[in-house]
Amino acid sequence: MKKAIYLGYRSHQTSTCGLHVHVNRDCLGDNREEQDETISRILYFVEYHWNELLKFSRRSEYAMNRWAARYGFEKTGREILDKAKKGNNGRYAAVNLMNYATIEFRMFRGTLKYNTFIAVLELVNEIIDTAIHNTDDSLSKLSWQDFVSDITEPELIQYIRRETKLKMLKNNFTIYRQNRLLSKPQLRRLVYCLLLNWLRFTNLLVQSVKLSGFMGVVSSFMKSLSFLTVLVLPSAIVS
Repeated sequence: MKKAIYLGYRSHQTSTCGLHVHVNRDCLGDNREEQDETISRILYFVEYHWNELLKFSRRSEYAMNRWAARYGFEKTGREILDKAKKGNNGRYAAVNLMNYATIEFRMFRGTLKYNTFIAVLELVNEIIDTAIHNTDDSLSKLSWQDFVSDITEPELIQYIRRETKLKMLKNNFTIYRQNRLLSKPQLRRLVYCLLLNWLRFTNLLVQSVKLSGFMGVVSSFMKSLSFLTVLVLPSAIVS
């Protein structure tokens, strides 16, 4: 990956690069019927936990719809599998079933970070294990928190913790912005103060250049800062 970065590959920094993981159908069951049972539970898991997987994928909703569309949630995995077998999504499905020997997880955005790459492989492996070792009934009762709590792979744990922290920071910032939101009168007053201060600053700057050169410019700039403190901060405090 370091070599790819050195050569100028961008991967995640594009809108079209994806990370696709193929899983051999033979590991999903001893025969086609058993494999379909496991696949139906995989599809149910993906649809049931779509919002969490969308965040993990690092893709936008638009990119998912274009390159890795969902089949749509149904009450059972078998119903989702029946819908998938109609092939309306073609190969551009979150879990592509068009290949004879493999199923393909297409939902992840490309990456040149080793830990993220390994975390994706570990997540797919966890989904496969969950589908194999659960019944339809137990899978329907499995929450995302329960699923995550059983994970032991270090790269995957690290990735999920990082995403959880980023989500918490984003939520806290949103709450802060909401609490600090200015009313229309406060916003008008703030804009007026800023404009007035800028006019005073430019006027002082022109005068100082004419009268006293560099030191006058410095003096004018300090005066301008004092105007900014006096005029703007009260409005900010009120908000």
